[in-house]
This record gives sequence, structure tokens and C-alpha cells, in this order.
Amino acid sequence: MKKKQYQKMNWAEIESIVYSDCSHPFQILGPHTMGKETLLQAFFPYAGSVKVCFDDGTGEELVLEEVEEEGFFAVFFPNRKKLSYHYEVLTPSGEVKCVKDPYAFPVPLSDKEAMPFLRGVDDSADQLFAPRETELKSVKGVLFRVYAPNAVRVSVIGPFNRFDGRMNPMEKDDKTGIFTLFLPGIEAGAEYCYEIKKKSGDVLVRRDPYALSYGDSHLAACKVMAKDTFAWKDASWIAQRKQRKDPATNLSIYTLKAEDIPAGEGELFENSCKEMISQLLKLSCTHIKIVGLWESIGHKPYPVKGFLAVKESLLAASALKKFVNLCHKNNIGVLTELAIAYFGNDESGLAYFDGTHLYEHADARKGYHSYFDACLFQYRTPQVQSLLYTSLRFLLDEFHLDGFVWMDVASMLYLDYKKTAGEWICNEQGGNCNFEAVSLIREMNAYLETYDKGLLSVACIDAVWSQVTRLSGEESLGFDYVENHGITDALVSFVNADVYRKRNALYDVLRQAKYAFCEGFVLPDKWNDSDLLYAIEEAEEKAASRKLLDAVATFYPGKKMFAYSALETMNAEECNAFYAKTPLLYENDMNSDSLRFIETTDSPSSVLSFARIKEEDMLLVIANASGEDLKDLRVAAPLPGKYKVVLAMNSQVPRGMNTTEETACNKLAQSFVCDLPAWGMKVFSYRAFTDKELAQIAERKRKQKIQMVKEERARIEKERDRIIAEAIRDASEQIQLLEKELKELE
Repeated sequence: MKKKQYQKMNWAEIESIVYSDCSHPFQILGPHTMGKETLLQAFFPYAGSVKVCFDDGTGEELVLEEVEEEGFFAVFFPNRKKLSYHYEVLTPSGEVKCVKDPYAFPVPLSDKEAMPFLRGVDDSADQLFAPRETELKSVKGVLFRVYAPNAVRVSVIGPFNRFDGRMNPMEKDDKTGIFTLFLPGIEAGAEYCYEIKKKSGDVLVRRDPYALSYGDSHLAACKVMAKDTFAWKDASWIAQRKQRKDPATNLSIYTLKAEDIPAGEGELFENSCKEMISQLLKLSCTHIKIVGLWESIGHKPYPVKGFLAVKESLLAASALKKFVNLCHKNNIGVLTELAIAYFGNDESGLAYFDGTHLYEHADARKGYHSYFDACLFQYRTPQVQSLLYTSLRFLLDEFHLDGFVWMDVASMLYLDYKKTAGEWICNEQGGNCNFEAVSLIREMNAYLETYDKGLLSVACIDAVWSQVTRLSGEESLGFDYVENHGITDALVSFVNADVYRKRNALYDVLRQAKYAFCEGFVLPDKWNDSDLLYAIEEAEEKAASRKLLDAVATFYPGKKMFAYSALETMNAEECNAFYAKTPLLYENDMNSDSLRFIETTDSPSSVLSFARIKEEDMLLVIANASGEDLKDLRVAAPLPGKYKVVLAMNSQVPRGMNTTEETACNKLAQSFVCDLPAWGMKVFSYRAFTDKELAQIAERKRKQKIQMVKEERARIEKERDRIIAEAIRDASEQIQLLEKELKELE
């Protein structure tokens, strides 16, 4: 290289490349026209030699000179009308690699692309950031973008460049803070991540916030997603979702773990899916909820690695899409858990992403939660809002999900949730409400409603918050349903309580009934966690108690949520089929007149009794939460009439009907007698007496009254005769005594 050519080179910029401090690599790397010559510069650390081969059919090649010992190569050549080339790089192992120059493919970023993201209104930010296979200048490759406004330098790293952050620095758009680079030759399945250099000089390795798939080589590894050609066939289901969301319809949700969903492809996969769906249909299931859909950081499902990518096993061969499609074909909706309350505190995630608190609050009292060992979002920042809205839209578009169950909502709503003094800071009004989160929740629920009125939004809140669901008022958080942990906790405590505490535990259940209609409730199945039923030691009894709790929950007001893994412990098919075909149990879940608890002051403390009522229709539920059989149990009846067993657990359904007697029980005027097995439940349908039966009862009462009057008259006459006889006898005795005394005196 000539001296004049050396002088044309920007050595300060070259050093910024060599020492990996460059945020504008296109200013130095790649081809640059200098008068009648073109300067081509490349950086290949460890390369033995580099030559450029022109792809214009001439076969011309030029050797690049290593102008810096660290692997910086350059060459001057006369300008060419059409410049297309690739490098041949000699590696230390002696292998020659053909490499297209990424810096020959500048990718401009328009305001139209970036501004929605920067304003926090972009629900399609994955289209801007998520790496996908694309083609530039007839060359195939992958376009990478990442938002890191405070970084000195960002590089794409992966096996393709030995994870060396010096080799593929990205071009920064100073106006937006977005880094961009197109890498030719990279294909779907390639692992990558981002190396970010802080202003302090420290280097961070980060996962892509918009990764669509994850690798397994290390915690930060992401994968380029292949284009999916899956053809959905669920248009009729999507069109009918709104009707199925009506609160007056039955809703039975079964919880599946992600690993329960069949994986793979071919006939075995199809048969496994059909078998599972057949079982769900037998259970009268209307929806399923998938738990652990995302890749997690540790052994627990949450926090997750990211908010777009699902487990790799479900991505392979479009397994999840095929499963959802088949569910929709069989009229089963699919929900998943939504965990946006916090994100991982691991060294490869969003925390301190670009060397600053980009996604979390800088103040640890607002940005960190020790209980979860996780970071808390700055919900009002545009990058957070765009990420979360994109997550919603992507999951709905990509996997045709039918809604979400929001996890740990309490940790979003309350600044002091599960925090101790000194770990939180109050809001501007001096309270503990997180106004940012409240606004975001309302806005995101409104977004879901706008996206599709048939989507379900369910809140999991283990704390008190008034007006959670739309059914509770206009100032609500906008959810369709909220899990009713109050009644489920009370039922678990009732089952756990010993004989001395059972009565008080029962009163707690009765108190919870006061709140059964203030929200749109879903009853979560919490008792399948064996640790909660700590007081029951025997495995058989523990299984029987779970079966009883599931059965009681089926008849209690509120939509249903059961664990699919617990089906062996419950009479699920019979209970849920009964629920699905009985409108009384789901049509008036918000009507307080539909539930009547019956006090059991005259019954054993293990007895739980309540009635479900709709106009003239009624079901009476009697449950025995103990291991003792109850023989000849007198059951208080809400109304006089006939009661027939329509469902029995742990016993056969008896023939015939129970006719009420005018015998007071549990503060009610009528009752009947039945047997109730250990951990058993009976459900009675009710029929009022017919006019004929009432006439017969009246006639029977009349005859009984006549007989009673006759018997009473006979008793009184007998008593009269006895009294008269005794009086005559006493009078005779007194007369005799008087006569005797008179004789003695005379």
C-alpha cells in the first residue's frame, strides 16, 4: 500500500474498531469511495490472510494488507461500476472461509419504523427487532436490531464469529438509540446474542429482548426463528369466540403444564393430541390454561427468559400451533399464563441492559423485589410498553391464543407487596398503590378487548382489590374474571381443621359467601398442591379430600378451573358433565339470590350444606368433610317438598325420593334423613309438592289431627275418670273416718 493511501485512512477510527469502541462501523468498515479509488477495510482477528473476490464474473482477486496486527485488513483498488464481492479468510486452522461483508449492506432506519416504538405505542415491535431471515441485494441473511441507547458499542456474537464482540459491531442510529446490522449467510437456527459495551468500558452479554427462540449453549443464547408456513384452520372458532365469552355460559378451564402437550410430528404426535383432546371433551372442558409456556431462567416457571419465545419443544414442527388448531377444531379455547409483573435478575437478561436501568426502576425500592429475586418494570417508559404490547399481539397472532391468566397481579398493584420496611417507597400521594401498573393493566385489558371481544382476561390476585372485573363496575381493572382465592383458601382450611376447629372453619366458608357475587369469579384448583392439605396424612384420604373439594367447587358459584394432572383423584367426568348441562350452576353467577348456605348448628361440624337456586329450580348440596360415615343424618331442607339424589360421590345414587318432614333442623322448619359417606357428597334436585300431594298431605294432616283430637279426648276422659275415681275413693275414705270418729264421740 502506498504512503498516500495510508494517509487517506482514518487511523483513529481504525483503533476504535480494533479496541471495540466503535458505534458507527459503517464509517470505517466495508467499501468507501475515495476519488478514483475504493478503500475496502475489514476486521478479522486471528485471520492468517484475507483476500477479496469480485463476484462480477471476472474472477479477479485482491489480497488485503494487514495494516494492524490485531487483524485489521485493507486494500485500495480502482472504482468499479458494480461492486459485489466476498472475502476468503484463512483461519488459524488452515481452513478457508468464504464470507460476505456485512458492511457492504447498509440498512437505513426510517422515522416511520422507529417512532411508534419510541412513543410506546408499538404492538408490532417484533417486526422491527426480532431477527428473521431476509434478503438484501439478492443476498440471504438475517437482520439484527436492538435498542440500547446508552451503550458505547453493541455487537452481534455467536458461533459464527467465535462469540468475539470485536468482529460484528452494529451501526447505531444516534437519533433513536437503535443498533442495526445485516449478517449475510446466517440462517434460521443460528444461535446469537448481543455483546454490549458500557460507558465504563465493561462488557455485558445480553439476550435479545425480542428473541423468538432460545438456544441451549448458554443462558444468553438466542436462536434465529425460521419462517413458519403453518396453515391455520380455525376461522369458525375465532368468529364465534365472542358468543362463547358470555358470562351466562359455562366455563370449565383445565390447567395443563407445557410439558403435557405432545411434541414432535407425524402420526404419533397426531394420535397423542387427539387422545388428550378426547379426554378433555369427556370432562366437558371449554378451555385449557397452559402453564410454563415460556423458557424460564431457573427451575421455577417464573421469571421467564423473555416475553415472546415459547419453549423450544413446542416450536419444533409447529407443535403448539397444531395443538391449538386441533383444540379450536374441537371447540376448546386455549389460554396461557401472562407473567409481566417482573423479569429476571440474571446477568444475561433485561436488568441493567445497556449499562443503565433501561427497563427497571433505578431505585431498588421500586425496581427490585427480593421475594421473587426479580426486577420490576418501569411501566410508563416507551420501551417497556412497546415490549409488553408486542408480547400480547405476537402471542395472539402467532399462536391464536384465546386469552391470558395474569400472574402475580398483586405485585404489580401494590408497591409494598411482600416487601418489608425499607424495601419499598410510597407513591406521590403517600400510599402503596402503583399507579403506573394500574394504568397499564387497564390499558392492556382495553387493548385485548379492542383486538378481539372474544378474548378472556383472568387475574390471579392473592390480595384485596376492589373492582377487578368489568362485571364489578366502570372503574374496574378491566379483567373478565378474577380467581377467587378467598373461598378456595376457606375450603382448604375447613377440610384441614380438626374436629375442635371445624365449626369455626365452616363459619369462615360462610363468611366468604358474602363476597361470591361482587366480581366475576373463577375458582382456582389450589388443593392439588399436597402441601396445602397438611393435616391429612393418609394418601387415600388426601386423594378423597381433593376429590371432595373439586366436587364442592363444581357446584359453588363461579367459573371453574381444575388441574388436568389431578384427574385421577376426582370424579371429573360425572361432575363436569352435570355442570355443563345444568344452566342453574352457571347462568346466574352474579346473582346473590342463587346461593343459600344452610347453617349446620344441629349437624356434625364436618357437614357443609348449601343450595343453588334459580327461580323455582333448586339443587341442594350436602358434603361430609371427614373420614367418618354419617348414618341417618338429618338434613335441613330450604323448602318443603321432595328431594331426589341426582349425583352422589363415594356412594351409589339411591332410588326414590326424600320427602321432607315437619321436623325443625338447623333453624329450618323442615328436614329429611339420609346417609352421607366419609369424604362424600350428595346433590339433591328439588321438586315442590303437587296440588294432589298437597291435598293428600292436607287430608293426612286432617286425619292425623282428628286422630290426635280423639286421642286427646280419650286421654282427657280417661284422666277425668281417674280423677273422679280417686276423688270418690278419697271422699269415701274421709267419710268412713268421720263416721268412725262420730261413733266414738257418741
